[in-house]
Amino acid sequence: SMQHLFVRDCKLHKLPSQIGRLVNLVTLDLSNNPIASQQISPDLSFHNLKTLNLSSCRLTSIPTHLFEKSK
Repeated sequence: SMQHLFVRDCKLHKLPSQIGRLVNLVTLDLSNNPIASQQISPDLSFHNLKTLNLSSCRLTSIPTHLFEKSK
């Protein structure tokens, strides 16, 4: 399954919920997209993520639920 995903400069305004299905993702580059904190689904999480690039996005904070282990 996919481990590295690079979607920089793609004009994404929100994260597609389908990204959450990539359970083995270790690298995610979302840089240079106009994503804002409130546009990140509370159901989305990245348990195995090691590298996350959010540079030049419109985030004012990073939701902690993105990195919480499922119960």
